[in-house]
Amino acid sequence: MADLLAPPRDRSDPTRSRAPGGTGPTLSAPPVTGPAPRWVTPSLIALLVLTAVLYLYRLDVSGYANSYYAAAAQAGSTSWKAFFFGSLDGGNLITVDKPPAALWFMALSVRVFGLSSWAILVPQALMGVATVALLFFTVRRWNGPVAGIIAATTLAVTPVATLMFRFNNPDALLTLLVVAAAYATVRAIDSTKRRWVYLIGALIGLAFLTKLLQAFLVVPAFALTYLIAAPISLKARVLQLFRAAASMVVVAGSWLAAVGLTSPANRPWIGSTATNSIWDLTIGYNGLGRLTGNEVAGGKQVAGGSGSVLRMFGSRMLVDASWLLIAAVVSLAVGLWLTRKAGRTDRTRGGLILWGTWLITCVVVFSGMSGIFHTYYAIELAPAVAALFGIGATILWKQRHRPGIVFAIIVTIGLTTACAVAAFLVNQGFLPWLMWSILVLGLACVIGWAAPLLMQMPPTYTHRAPKLLAIATIVTCLAGPTAFSISTANSGHVGSSVSAGPNGTGRDVTNNFDCAALAPMLSKNSSQFQWVAAASRVRIPEGCQLATKLPVMSIGGFYGHDPAPTLRQFANLVSEHAVHYYLEYPGKVSRAAGPASQIQAWVRTNYKGVRIDGINVYDLTAPRAAR
Repeated sequence: MADLLAPPRDRSDPTRSRAPGGTGPTLSAPPVTGPAPRWVTPSLIALLVLTAVLYLYRLDVSGYANSYYAAAAQAGSTSWKAFFFGSLDGGNLITVDKPPAALWFMALSVRVFGLSSWAILVPQALMGVATVALLFFTVRRWNGPVAGIIAATTLAVTPVATLMFRFNNPDALLTLLVVAAAYATVRAIDSTKRRWVYLIGALIGLAFLTKLLQAFLVVPAFALTYLIAAPISLKARVLQLFRAAASMVVVAGSWLAAVGLTSPANRPWIGSTATNSIWDLTIGYNGLGRLTGNEVAGGKQVAGGSGSVLRMFGSRMLVDASWLLIAAVVSLAVGLWLTRKAGRTDRTRGGLILWGTWLITCVVVFSGMSGIFHTYYAIELAPAVAALFGIGATILWKQRHRPGIVFAIIVTIGLTTACAVAAFLVNQGFLPWLMWSILVLGLACVIGWAAPLLMQMPPTYTHRAPKLLAIATIVTCLAGPTAFSISTANSGHVGSSVSAGPNGTGRDVTNNFDCAALAPMLSKNSSQFQWVAAASRVRIPEGCQLATKLPVMSIGGFYGHDPAPTLRQFANLVSEHAVHYYLEYPGKVSRAAGPASQIQAWVRTNYKGVRIDGINVYDLTAPRAAR
């Protein structure tokens, strides 16, 4: 049994290092390339099956989840032009607020299986299962199967992962791609083949086409790890990084160039920009604007608290992603200290540098953001936390004879238990028995680890008790996030701002607009119009498009602020009979500056509205003068 708690190692490997002082078990191991222990494959299969169940269970309870991206996927399933550009509707007026890579998978699914909640959301769930598997293989390669299983399990039950792998925001694909890039980085360091280096760049390039600059949060981790740990000359390492950068530019730049070189008259307006520029979207709304708060397209919407390091432990962030953040930081600090005298290419330290840099970069950026921030962004942080927790668990176990290490274990258990109790307290009424169980078990683990030190009895750790204590410690750490993940999976989530847990946001599944009553009218004679309707409030156009499976114009894009179309353009489209109806909530005046409010006023002046199911409907083929 003891052999299962240490990664396999080749004693002839020159990069092995012993703990500082020359005694104690080795901390590093060569790449794991041989046959895995018998228990690994069944354990991994069981984990992936359970992960699939968690991510697929009652998946349709969320309906179309974020109807904004669901409508774009529907549009892409009917129009290859909408597919390529990421248009919000099949008429190709305006794009969504992100590049289209995440939409491509959903659109292809809808094209094959037809429009449904399952067709939209199953690709996200499968991405989640693949991400968990890739994290296992990445961590296992340098740190052994136990670390890999613990890391993969931790990621699988992190509430924000459960939330986003059951949702249709771009974050699911982004997370899969950056974890795949981490695996490619590990393989590139272990191999002399250039294909892994090119693959790193290609994956980051595709991640850029998923969520723009957020993809670059992991780049410092990959570059630093390769520069330090790759067993080749410095010149060769730098050259390889340039190759990876070139690959990234080719993959990401090909789509950017295609958009930039296409005449604006022949493509949709770039959503969430004031200038119809993909560079504006990249640098402004989805770039520096998120850091400074100066987003051009919309107002500030900070869902995760004000910008500071305390944001990482706010009530929503704690529930979504920060359960094991302290444990990850302790693991990183202890691991780097223990490997401080290791060789440059030491794999254990390389893994710590990889995931530690990833964690630090994400925490610094997320803590400093003054613009739009949602706690679900932390899904990009989750793989690093999970990996460091898994690696740290094996390092601390192998060094458990040291009083300092035992003290680190005790501190980690205490603080992690405190975080778990805090998460339960901000969700009062949710499984109080589990909160007390975690508290009692955490205290028991603290006593169990501290007893040998307090009694000055050097433990031999050759009997079963320490192994049971280690298992109890892992259970203490993972019980809370597992319960909150199950709660998250048991509820639907809709809209653009969602969070995990029993009291998470976005749980009102009626929040998406129900267009069932209007659908028959909108569908009548639909072939005569480029857009069966137009509306300037988010959710109305998306809801009607999903109900009718026909193009519905979203005036002004997501926030209604974009100057697309202008009043003159809209009036020309109406005169050409390209738009059939205009829809609005009664008594609601568009607060969006520019064309959206002008169009609303023009429609109200020139057309008569009819109330249908709580919505004012204007027939744009019948102006007042013609009645």
